[in-house]
Amino acid sequence: DVAEVFLSCEHILANTCGTVCPSDSVGPLVQKAPTTPTYPVATKGRSKLPLWIPDLDSSCKVVIPTPRASPQSAPGVYPRPLSPEDPQMPAVKNQFRLIGRMFASAMRDGFMFPLPLSSSFLRLAQSSINTTTPGCSDLNINSAKKLSSQPCSPMVDQSVASDEYSCEENTPTTGSKFVSHSHSPTSRKSAVNDFGYLLDSFDLPRPGFLGGEIFAVEQYICKELNKVDAMRLQEIETEKRYLQIAADRTFVRKAFGKTYECSFEEYFENRTFVDPLDPSQGAFATPLCPGGHLREVSIFNVCEYVLLCKEFILCTGVQEQAEAFRQGVSDFFPAHHLRLFTGPELQ
Repeated sequence: DVAEVFLSCEHILANTCGTVCPSDSVGPLVQKAPTTPTYPVATKGRSKLPLWIPDLDSSCKVVIPTPRASPQSAPGVYPRPLSPEDPQMPAVKNQFRLIGRMFASAMRDGFMFPLPLSSSFLRLAQSSINTTTPGCSDLNINSAKKLSSQPCSPMVDQSVASDEYSCEENTPTTGSKFVSHSHSPTSRKSAVNDFGYLLDSFDLPRPGFLGGEIFAVEQYICKELNKVDAMRLQEIETEKRYLQIAADRTFVRKAFGKTYECSFEEYFENRTFVDPLDPSQGAFATPLCPGGHLREVSIFNVCEYVLLCKEFILCTGVQEQAEAFRQGVSDFFPAHHLRLFTGPELQ
């Protein structure tokens, strides 16, 4: 059975099967970084491959389809974002090309494809990275890399930061907490929301599922920070408001619909600027920017973190898989024919 093969943890790598909040059962509990790299578990002579975001069933044996953040989204499996330089990427691409072939064969022969692919991924696969309507254009990549290519600051007390901690020429060295790299607070909204990817915030994982905290933070934290910035208060008052937002223990109840309470600062304790789906959050996790494992996420840089996570989850981390899927479809018929349908119709 196709779905069993491609969704079973006997074949698919899942990095975690259950996590809890530091104060309650809310979401990802970040594990301490390992001292040595971790590698996929070999099974039957092969290595398990990270094909999907590993939301697992109660048995922790099967990857389950999950919805995106959009209220209209139907459940589906979405590729596990990976660095293009990941050593497993060639094998992952081979699998996605095979999936593309089977998908095209089913369409050609009038069968229902049994693997529940996310409509967001299918929409990304409809657009080649080599066309004028890419899922992640060079313009978007270059814009985002203004942040992601900059070295990350060491984890220091920003209130006592000095010149030795400056990352770049435009980074203020006055100790201000409210400017991260080249983006000022007033530009936060465009930095987070306006890079024009084919996929957008509503294609992120839905809050309550693995990775859903990115959408939750953008909607419930970054928007509140924008409101504070719009007030143009004195810095000491702005910092006070930021810290109040960080400590608000209704965050999880509002953002995730839970009945218990957990604040942003509790939820993101020990989170760093690396792959948000990697539980280690250490030196061997894919960095969102150079030296990302050395930089902790805080209320003062969380909107930059959201931007880089979106770039990784919706663009750079999945475009190779989408292109491999298209190549598989092209083995049966021209892949541009997929554009005759919407993402939900393909799903």
